[in-house]
Amino acid sequence: MLTKFSVFTTSLLVAGCVASPVKSDLVGRCLSLSQVQYLWNAKGVSYSSDFFVSSRMRPQVVKDQDYLEKMDIGDRFRVESVLVDSNGSWGKFLRIQVRIVDGSYAGAVADVPVHAPYHPKEAWTKNFTLDPNALEFNEEIVVPCD
Repeated sequence: MLTKFSVFTTSLLVAGCVASPVKSDLVGRCLSLSQVQYLWNAKGVSYSSDFFVSSRMRPQVVKDQDYLEKMDIGDRFRVESVLVDSNGSWGKFLRIQVRIVDGSYAGAVADVPVHAPYHPKEAWTKNFTLDPNALEFNEEIVVPCD
């Protein structure tokens, strides 16, 4: 007997919407903001963590989102994971999730904008690549803090 959960899970697998972590030298790297960013609750969308960081006040990542907090220059993050994901019209792409170090949401894990479908402009990365060790961070947004 199929349940709503199994139908949903099967649909995600068929659609290719399941992200998988990949090994990357970036995991554990500390990053510090060099420009103001905004934290959003993405309401548990299947292709994102529960939180999303964006330089836009209204990133329009998902239809139903709540603004949570302004993140200031100098606030820190640690790269939690690099994931390979896919989208039917785009194909494979990498996502980056960070653990928030400073502020009221310290400890939470958030997705950040990269060169990927539906991510807003002002990507944290400068390049599009499927090599998880070749991603380069945009210094106008984040710089190393280690």
